[in-house]
Amino acid sequence: MQLRFVETVRKSLANTVENIKLDLIRRHRYLPNPATYMLESKRIYPVQETLLPIARQLLAQAVA
Repeated sequence: MQLRFVETVRKSLANTVENIKLDLIRRHRYLPNPATYMLESKRIYPVQETLLPIARQLLAQAVA
């Protein structure tokens, strides 16, 4: 499994998770049907150094 951070997007009533995924597919043609995951935190942490490694571990546990 390989995770890659693409961008930070704010979710809102107009910008739903489904709309974010469709926009991602439109803008990045090389990702025909990307698996997308939402990562939320009440506190501000460095994404690459802190949140992505935790998300990777949690996703690996869920898949296993």
